[in-house]
Amino acid sequence: MLDLVPTDFATNHHVRQDLQGALPAPEGVEPDFDLSHNPLRVTYITSLVLMLVFPAITVPMRMYTKLFIMKAFKIADILCLIAFLNFVALIAFGFVFVENGMGKHAWEITPQSFAKVAELLNIQQAVYMPAILFTKVTVLLQLLDIFVPRQTSSASRWYSLWTLIGLNTVFFTTLMFLEIFQCRPREKIWNPMIPGTCININQTFVATGVINVIDDWVILILPLVWTWKLRLRTKQKIGVSLIFATGFFACVTSVMRLVESIRSLDNHDITVSLVPVSLWAVAEVSSGLVVCCLPLIPRLFGRRNARTRLEVSEPSEYAGLNSKGDSQSHNVGYDPSLHSNASQIGRQVQGESIIMKSVRVDQTSDPF
Repeated sequence: MLDLVPTDFATNHHVRQDLQGALPAPEGVEPDFDLSHNPLRVTYITSLVLMLVFPAITVPMRMYTKLFIMKAFKIADILCLIAFLNFVALIAFGFVFVENGMGKHAWEITPQSFAKVAELLNIQQAVYMPAILFTKVTVLLQLLDIFVPRQTSSASRWYSLWTLIGLNTVFFTTLMFLEIFQCRPREKIWNPMIPGTCININQTFVATGVINVIDDWVILILPLVWTWKLRLRTKQKIGVSLIFATGFFACVTSVMRLVESIRSLDNHDITVSLVPVSLWAVAEVSSGLVVCCLPLIPRLFGRRNARTRLEVSEPSEYAGLNSKGDSQSHNVGYDPSLHSNASQIGRQVQGESIIMKSVRVDQTSDPF
């Protein structure tokens, strides 16, 4: 009688029976230790690719525009570039996650693979901190250029923005070091069986997540409030506010990351429970990078004849924003040929801001 079963099947079958998962399998569940059988593999990789595509297109566009068209490469651009490099590292970690079992239940991967995923998650968190920090500091530096120009004095705005820059720097730097050094030795983070001590980082996890979300919304709301103090027509204020409000998408991702983080707190099956947390963290940085670059793309293609024209200028060229009660002579002039001219209006988007040297609005139609 022919033996239709491969000679190595029995050996492999017994090996798989002898394998032990990182967590005990639920009663009645037969673990599948084949890493290629991953129900979340396609979803995870597709999400990573989509989140990579847009920044990979828009960030080089931004850099080219600032270097070769505007010929003004500033500190904000350097920070944006560093954030992008950290973002690419986050994406790379994501692909390695899948190869080690991210997306499969902990009882379907070996303790070795589970420990590798835990180690990579720890490193990813440490890389995420500078990525989001540099994005936020870029936003705040640009708000300084827009709302606190050299020719005007606004002490409250100056102190508000520099306080936020300082707090964000301290906050995310502290979190990064807590994430890296939460255990002694560090190996105990992903191998809890070895001797050592760890701090309970989960005790501060939710609190720091809430602070991060509040911080995002403050950075979004501040320029909106300041915009409505400008001496502009209501329609113009709404238009400028909509430009600022594009940062809303980054705020949503940080909220979703917090929600998923809370859900995963007491779940030891981290190879499944932390999938959405990991993806929302990447999405938060991705959305910030895209939004910070979009305002410069029209400048790259030279779209100067739009009904609402946005001309990018450097901070040193503008005379400042005109707010209600401002005693300085930065007036919103009126050009009869163009119906309305709101000069030197600040434009900010989450992850970057540019200066609208002029916004010429046709009164007969709504440009936004």
